[in-house]
Amino acid sequence: MLNAPALQGFTLQGFTLQEFALTLLGHPLSALLLVGIAVAASALILRLVAPVRTILADKETSRFQALDGLRGLLALGVMASHVPMTWAYITRGKWFFLNDSNVYALLGEVSVALFFMATGFLFWQKLLRSAGKLDIPAFVIGRIFRIYPLYLAVLVVVLFLSFALQDWQHRETIAQTLRECVRWCTFYASDLNRLPDTSILIARVEWSLRYEWFFYGIFPIAASVFAATKRHYWGLLVGILLMGGIAIFDPAHRFVPRQCAAFLGGLAAAYLCASKHSFAIQARTWLQHWSVGITSLGAVLGVLCFAPSAYSVVSLCLLGCVFAAVASGNTLLGLLKPASVLWLGEISYGVYLLHGLVLWFGCQVCVRFWANSTEQPNPILFCLCACGVSIGAVCVASLAHICIEKTGIEAGKRCAEWLRAKKTAK
Repeated sequence: MLNAPALQGFTLQGFTLQEFALTLLGHPLSALLLVGIAVAASALILRLVAPVRTILADKETSRFQALDGLRGLLALGVMASHVPMTWAYITRGKWFFLNDSNVYALLGEVSVALFFMATGFLFWQKLLRSAGKLDIPAFVIGRIFRIYPLYLAVLVVVLFLSFALQDWQHRETIAQTLRECVRWCTFYASDLNRLPDTSILIARVEWSLRYEWFFYGIFPIAASVFAATKRHYWGLLVGILLMGGIAIFDPAHRFVPRQCAAFLGGLAAAYLCASKHSFAIQARTWLQHWSVGITSLGAVLGVLCFAPSAYSVVSLCLLGCVFAAVASGNTLLGLLKPASVLWLGEISYGVYLLHGLVLWFGCQVCVRFWANSTEQPNPILFCLCACGVSIGAVCVASLAHICIEKTGIEAGKRCAEWLRAKKTAK
């Protein structure tokens, strides 16, 4: 077993290893290291696990492979942004970014903003291609069976930990626990069994799922208006007014308008990719050029380094242009093309949802177990654990995708087909 005091004696160019580890924790390059380790783990899984190769082979005909790869890197970006926050929570008891690192804060924001754009794009472009036709029951069932099976499995684990970390004592009534579970099911994470900061067990990622479901609730209404009027812009207008109106005038302030605006970038890209106009076709061809890939990477880097927020108007416009390029097929100089990155895209929901638990176990439990009770947790051990977390998150998400997500998706399809058959029979 590693001996923390012994590690303190080593030096590296005038720095002790502990000082170097602390510097690395607050440095943006550590995010690249964690992402690289996760991509390598994904490549190894692809090489060793035959079912993974089979699943990925079925996806090779996807029209939006670059987008699939982007989603994988975005999930890793969220995970990497939470590593220094976990160290801050372990050492200072607060969930915040070290050294006021705006880059890490923006890394999480940029990743989630692009996730929202991906959601808006994928559903709106399908609606445009189908001329507004939407099987609403099948849509709702598909979303429920896509999101909830893994989410409920995570909730069960969190509920188990809320008792385990409280010495198996039930510190609230059963009715209270059930109410808290219902709140979690609506993506409002509260303290289960009065365990402080319960949501940190999942790195507090549930909030973005609330926005996803907000979009899912507005989307069928916009689709219905589209179908009834035969005019896509009426559906778009109603959807924007509903989402914006609710976000702005909701007295409980459940949604931030600027974050809702991120979906618009995906809607704009959907129009670009669905259009058959010669200008749109030429634009899509131009957006695939390698020079646009360099410009896109520069735009993302500019937002990360200089923007006050990923949800400012300028940031959303820049990110929207980057997203349009990726949706048009730009692989960002080949970064989104490898099979290992495409597999990360396939399991992106699992990485996003499960990395918090892996972080909690790998970094908090292990570091506290190894450190002496009278000492501060060792940053060297934490950095080593963080590297292990990158591998563990990919492995756990891959297993969850095969065992839980795929099963849920197939069950949703069967349920939707049964409803269609029943409706046809009538």
